[in-house]
Amino acid sequence: MKDSYRCSKCGHYFSEDLINKLSKSKEIICEKCGTPFSLRRNKKIFISHTSELFDLVNDLKDEITSLKYEPVWYEGRFDLSNVNDVMEGCRSNIRQSGFFILLLDKTAGSLIDQDNQTSIIEWEVQIAHNNNKRIIVFIRDQVFDQIETYEKQSQKAFFGQDFKDLGFTAEKNVYELILNIKYIENPKVWICKFNNVNDIIEEIKDKWMLYESKGKSQLQKSISQLQKTSIIRIYKNKNIKNDDGEIPLPNPIESSSNPSTWIKSFKSQFTSILKPTQYKEELESRFLKLACGTRGLHQYDLKDSLLAVPPLDSVIEPIQQELIEKTGKFGVFAKPGMGKSRTLLYLAHWWIEMSPEAMAILISEPFRLLDNHWNVLEEILISSSNKILLIFDDVHNIIGEKRLQNLIVDAGPNSYSLVIGFTEQISLKFKEQSRWLKDNILPLNYNDFPTLNDTWSEWRTYFFEWMHWMAKFVLDSDSLQTWKQKFNRRNKEQILSKYQSPFSVVITLGYLKQKLEGFLKEYKYSVIKRLLYPIIAFLFILKGERSITQSQLLGFLESFIGSEELANELKGDWKQEINLLIKTLIDPPYRLLPPLRKQEVPGKIIETETVIDFYHREWAIIVLEKLLESPNSDLHEVINKLFEKSLPNLTNIWKILTEKMENFPCLIKWFITYVEFSLDENGKYKTTSLDLSNNNLTKVPISLTELKDLKSLYLQNNKLQSLPRSISKMKNLVELNIDNNQLEEIPDSLNSLENLQNLFLENNILKVLPEKLKNLSNLKYLDLTQNNLSNLPNDICYLSSLKFLRVTYNNLKSLPKEFKNLTNLITLHLGGNKFSKFPKSIKYLTNLENLVFNYNNLNSIQNLENLENLKELNLEFNHIESLSKKFLNFESNFLNLPNLEFLTLACNELNSLPEDFGVLENLKSLELSDNNLKNLPESLGQLKNLESLNLNKNKLIFLPNNFNNLQNLKSLKLQHNHLNSFPTSILELKNLERLYLKGNPIRYLPKIDKNIENLIQDNLNISKIKKFSNEGNLNQLFQRIIPEIFIPEKARRYTGLIQFIIRGDLPQAIYIDKGKLTIKNEIGKDPSICIKVNKELLLAIARGMIH
Repeated sequence: MKDSYRCSKCGHYFSEDLINKLSKSKEIICEKCGTPFSLRRNKKIFISHTSELFDLVNDLKDEITSLKYEPVWYEGRFDLSNVNDVMEGCRSNIRQSGFFILLLDKTAGSLIDQDNQTSIIEWEVQIAHNNNKRIIVFIRDQVFDQIETYEKQSQKAFFGQDFKDLGFTAEKNVYELILNIKYIENPKVWICKFNNVNDIIEEIKDKWMLYESKGKSQLQKSISQLQKTSIIRIYKNKNIKNDDGEIPLPNPIESSSNPSTWIKSFKSQFTSILKPTQYKEELESRFLKLACGTRGLHQYDLKDSLLAVPPLDSVIEPIQQELIEKTGKFGVFAKPGMGKSRTLLYLAHWWIEMSPEAMAILISEPFRLLDNHWNVLEEILISSSNKILLIFDDVHNIIGEKRLQNLIVDAGPNSYSLVIGFTEQISLKFKEQSRWLKDNILPLNYNDFPTLNDTWSEWRTYFFEWMHWMAKFVLDSDSLQTWKQKFNRRNKEQILSKYQSPFSVVITLGYLKQKLEGFLKEYKYSVIKRLLYPIIAFLFILKGERSITQSQLLGFLESFIGSEELANELKGDWKQEINLLIKTLIDPPYRLLPPLRKQEVPGKIIETETVIDFYHREWAIIVLEKLLESPNSDLHEVINKLFEKSLPNLTNIWKILTEKMENFPCLIKWFITYVEFSLDENGKYKTTSLDLSNNNLTKVPISLTELKDLKSLYLQNNKLQSLPRSISKMKNLVELNIDNNQLEEIPDSLNSLENLQNLFLENNILKVLPEKLKNLSNLKYLDLTQNNLSNLPNDICYLSSLKFLRVTYNNLKSLPKEFKNLTNLITLHLGGNKFSKFPKSIKYLTNLENLVFNYNNLNSIQNLENLENLKELNLEFNHIESLSKKFLNFESNFLNLPNLEFLTLACNELNSLPEDFGVLENLKSLELSDNNLKNLPESLGQLKNLESLNLNKNKLIFLPNNFNNLQNLKSLKLQHNHLNSFPTSILELKNLERLYLKGNPIRYLPKIDKNIENLIQDNLNISKIKKFSNEGNLNQLFQRIIPEIFIPEKARRYTGLIQFIIRGDLPQAIYIDKGKLTIKNEIGKDPSICIKVNKELLLAIARGMIH
């Protein structure tokens, strides 16, 4: 596999010569932007501290040095006379370091900015954060323990009390600094407490893996330790061989290939490897592994990637290209059953086949990773010389895990490669994380996954052929005959259209059904024994398709059925009988469960626990439908009675819904669709999530508020007019969704839900919000879209944890005075209101990243000067006429938006853009459609990161001379302007993918190749436009006309000539508009020649030029 290095800042590829020259120093300087980076881990640690911790810092430096890392700090003297020198010295040291430590005790240190009361350590943290350093903030334990108390007290604004009298250990600005750091959205920032140097060293070892790299033998020992776990598999090149030689890896199926031809080639690979006498036994075993899905990856050998249909080229090739040639990391999303895990296994096989030094590490159940697993995993990534591909499956379960986030951020072409997989629908929590994920790995936009889902229509015909081949080995003769009759090749398209995933086809083989029928037949006289298998399937689904431990199963059975009933039914030690029965389900002849495995359990005397897996969600649902949901099953009535006894509140809610709704699902189906359980280690169950949306409820069932363990409650899309006061009992609620109802008010009792983090109230008819809203101190997400609110209560300004606030489409004209207190806001949506002035309080929201202020009545913009973190600004559908200083105070606003990436100013009344608009150099998307722009500033060419530009429906005659500098531009919209010739600078935009030109009076085109014509997305009729064969012809044309103006006897012919102006070199394009002939030189800044003529002469000149 070829070494490839790219600059982390600008993406420039380094030449191999440069890498060879600098390989001894292990540092490479980007030829394009000058950014340095090291091929080794940066071992410099910057230490920021105040003078009171001087002695502790000296000890800390010695400890860090003993770890073979280099402590760095600012060693100069600090006073107000040398602030600039101090800032430059600190900035330089921080940028050169790989890690940053802040030590906090009772004081926040000296101020570096008197006006804003910013201390030097606070400034240093900001520099480290802006430079993407790994940060740990260490807080003295006494101060750390008071943070929560301070946060609650600060919401009451201390009511004028002297801070010194409140019993806090540190200065007030220390606690304010801690709170500001606490809400930084960065997976690389940690906050820990300390009492001594040992505490600090232990934390940085744990969080950053700061210890001397192990030798090869020790590293191999660490790898062996991970191999013993059931969660992590490490593959090297030797893993893809068996006794009969190397197992070939098939190429991905070409979408256009023939299924019948493909299956012949596929089968031939196995006949040369597998002994005929082993066919049935081995394929049967491996077929069951396939049925395990993700749950079975712990037992897979790489040759199992050949068992099922290998991926399609449309799936696998973009991933391979991204891993090898581009960012070195990728995300894959798929519905359950689509073969995602098999695709990841295929990638592991492909990776190690490319190089003898390659290693693939596959983590199939990352939610089971313990601290020691993470530590050894990071040590392997740091110390190993192998080319590593790290694969995480099912990361939706741990998307908030900082160590995973760090691994995603650090992956790339200069370190290890990484692929992550998702199988569930994306939750709100994921949506909150999606922005940083999208910035760090492609293509993690949850609305735009390159999914496996869309490939099923191409995939299924290949799977059909594969299933016919498999049926010969896993079915007995009678079953095989039934299979052939049911799956007749003549009707394969019609048959496969019924199935939505590969796994649904696997089930139709009937193999598992056949085994299940045999099991039920054997235990037909024992209700408990027959009930055991569907209960395992039930728990598997309710836990989010996760396996369960033996202790959890036994504990659940004891709580749900009762130990007395179990003992009576099983005649003895019921736990032992259950364990024996589980073994029956695992071993031949039934094999209805994957093999048992052991799992490490932290903090227990018994360090390992037996884990019970299940095959797949689709099979689990079939089992439940057959055994528990069907009224014809003798277990149906039994299970309903057990639910009524053990879960009375939920059963009562189900009965209420059944009475209200026709064709309402049976109890079990309702449970697995709308209810989520959690099981503790002893099998005690709690209802954690309940979805009652879309049920036409007019009031909330009283029994609902008795579910005191509930964390998520979904009541959207009903007809609720009020909420019960008893909702205050639901103290553990974290998320409450009441969108799309008819609520006129919210009860004050809602303020008792102190653990509430997400509250959705969109599309109700609320006119006011309850008082004491500030009691919701943990609220992070509040959606009040489409209500009748004319103002916001002052209490909303004290929701110190609030990060996302949406109040779009209400009747707001202003914000409360104390709105500036919401300094942790990241997203603020105020579109569709009645603001005529931009609120001053917004300039204090310094952590704001997304600001939407569309559909208001603004004619000017102010108060943006402090929003340095702003990435998205939407001001469309206002009445903004200009962004000049008169209207916008441009220099103190846009110039201080260095991180702005998405700017929308469409549908305003803009006549021009400021000359220094190009200072927004990080812009990726710019929307300026439906304005009155006649020209664009030259500085627009400085927007070198711009990918999308929309200039539709303006009055543009030509584009700036340096427009061809926009080399990252992918989409350009110029529809309905006044362009009367094709802008030649567009021809130089090498990355352009989409071009829109419809609605322009284009009469002349330079010679353009087919590639450019193919970019044009609209109905521009190129064939009817006069084309100049090349620029030379155009130049000759002007040489024939223009010199006559300088010869007096010839110039007299142009009696209609009023004025002419000549500037610059020979022009390259012409534009004719409203009696004015403009000849534009693409090199200079101004039109080379501007000739004003009367209408008749204009036509004569135009005819002469064309003919």
